[in-house]
Amino acid sequence: MLYKLSCPITAEDTSGSLYDKLAELGPQGLLATLAQLANGTARPEVQDESLVCHAEKLSKEEARIDWSLSAAQLERCIRAFNPWPMSWLEIDGQPVKVWRASVIAEAAHAEPGTIVAATKQGIQVATGDGILSLESLQPAGKKAMSAQDLLNSRREWFIPGTRLA
Repeated sequence: MLYKLSCPITAEDTSGSLYDKLAELGPQGLLATLAQLANGTARPEVQDESLVCHAEKLSKEEARIDWSLSAAQLERCIRAFNPWPMSWLEIDGQPVKVWRASVIAEAAHAEPGTIVAATKQGIQVATGDGILSLESLQPAGKKAMSAQDLLNSRREWFIPGTRLA
């Protein structure tokens, strides 16, 4: 390695927003590295191979929401898979992408995947540990919309007690 930069990751960052942050840092790092190489101050450092992570290519199926996971894990997956391949679930045989969700800090007293409440703030779904509030969703062929807008057009999809696939 010739140069290292760090970048803070916030609780709201998605893979898309992190990509944008890194795209801004990249040119700075390149210019600093070239300057160090030109003036002879570069200090190469061997990368510790035990810390290297190799990631396989992501698939759309991998982004399907697994309700047996905890609400915290699912919220992180939703951010990680945004903007591609996008976390999704199935309702009435149709894929619905999830753009934004949050964890509700209370125990779920229902089977994972069961809708426990549907309000304008979000569709609350029981998970393997906790409740996940779906806040921005995108039905097939439509634009992303708030939970409130989706409830206004498809309330029958989100009746408490319904199990999501």
